[in-house]
Amino acid sequence: LALYERVLARDGNNVLALNNAAFAAGQLGEPKAALTFAERAFARAPRSAPIADTYGWVLTRNGQHAKALEVLDKARREPGALPDMEHHYAMALMGLGHRRDAMVVLDTVLEANVPFASRAEAIALRATLE
Repeated sequence: LALYERVLARDGNNVLALNNAAFAAGQLGEPKAALTFAERAFARAPRSAPIADTYGWVLTRNGQHAKALEVLDKARREPGALPDMEHHYAMALMGLGHRRDAMVVLDTVLEANVPFASRAEAIALRATLE
């Protein structure tokens, strides 16, 4: 996180540094900082699927499921969308109590049998929905 903060001290509009700082802050258990960085990145690149995914995931992890769902739904439809975004979208659905919809999303992405970073987490989440 410190590295990204140094980059941002020189160039506060660096979208990649903002996005990576949001991810790093989230991983380090700093949800407020993660949200601040993610909001700034998203404001600068709202049509970037990876940037929107990070923002939506941070919103989900901060309990803002309705807003996360809106952001993630758009992100997963953008060029460059990745299967991880489906997992994040399913988590936002779960946060709103939409278990059946989350199950459908997870079934679709898992049946595609494409490797992705959060595949194990998606499988575990799907197992809880039985």
